[in-house]
Amino acid sequence: MKYIGVSSVLVVSWLFVGACSSSTTTGDAGVADAASPDADSPVSDAGADGAVLPPPKDATSDVATPRPVRCTDAELAAGDFTTFPGVDISFFGASPGQYTNPCVTTKVGDTVTFASDFTMHPLEPSGGDTPSFIPATATGDTVAVVPTTPGTYGFQCSAHPGIMFGAVRVVAK
Repeated sequence: MKYIGVSSVLVVSWLFVGACSSSTTTGDAGVADAASPDADSPVSDAGADGAVLPPPKDATSDVATPRPVRCTDAELAAGDFTTFPGVDISFFGASPGQYTNPCVTTKVGDTVTFASDFTMHPLEPSGGDTPSFIPATATGDTVAVVPTTPGTYGFQCSAHPGIMFGAVRVVAK
């Protein structure tokens, strides 16, 4: 029988702790949590405690600069609903998962309808231009809004920001 020395145990323990420690946390679904993004994950508005952080201020003024949204230009272009009178963005189900139509482009004046069980999956603005037309709501199951200003506006489920998020690009008519 061979005995392992104390220094070997310390090295193994250090390696184990290092392997278990990570800047990215995972939720129930094993998906990286937006509160702790790593180099490969999207930027988030969520702080370490999951709270939404205020937009950063421009260094030369007191004006808030928009936070990035978590949809690429290609994803927003692929979700082009500008030829329709509106767009539905929805999620229903017990388990968190991505919205249907998470990254869309629509026109000023067209209706954007968010549908979900907002008591389980509260909707909130997340990044993009300010002020956002996307409401924060934790009750009901449908909210319809009409954007009046072009821009790109992010949104997320405040309970599951790492896996339920998207953006709406609003273009002029």
